Amino acid sequence: MALDVLHVASAKRQPAPASKALSDYIAAIQQEVQIALKQKTETRKGSYRVGVDLWVDPSRNVTRADVFRSTGDGARDDAIMRALEGLTIRSTAPADTPQPVRVMIVVRST
Repeated sequence: MALDVLHVASAKRQPAPASKALSDYIAAIQQEVQIALKQKTETRKGSYRVGVDLWVDPSRNVTRADVFRSTGDGARDDAIMRALEGLTIRSTAPADTPQPVRVMIVVRST
């Protein structure tokens, strides 16, 4: 499985946090999402695109994951949300990072 570039954008327009801290945070989210999706058969197989909103608490845990752009397969969407909820992000979010964090995931099975 190969993930394309993971784009993270805020759901609401607010001033952007410092770019270095934000890029480090985005890299951490990308790595954790890739690891989580590779662990489950339902999220590892096939090619798909999905948009997910993630709520990350101050202790770096994903407390909620909601699909805002479906894969077209409800069972896969549910599996993605289950894989991401409870995930711990290795990096702390910059102070001005809005919630939720909007993530577009593109998976291309090889």
